[in-house]
Amino acid sequence: MTISAQFTEIDSDVMMSLSESNPEYAALKDQMEDLKRQNPCITTLMEGDGELHLSTEEHETLKEFIRLYMQADNLEREQLYFRAMQTDLLT
Repeated sequence: MTISAQFTEIDSDVMMSLSESNPEYAALKDQMEDLKRQNPCITTLMEGDGELHLSTEEHETLKEFIRLYMQADNLEREQLYFRAMQTDLLT
């Protein structure tokens, strides 16, 4: 298995583990899903093509989504770091 494939598997495991064991992470992900559900512009921006115009309110919501995304990403990276450290200790 390639390193890239291993990383994808480990990354997926970390996110599943965090969702189940870390209430802060689960709450962040829930808040992100709520924002996406209530504000279709977020999904359009992340998955769509072309030009997009945001109202002031949509812009503020997008900034909040990005803030939540960064917090969740930081928790994921921290967990990946600790997983790597643990693996290094076992080898």
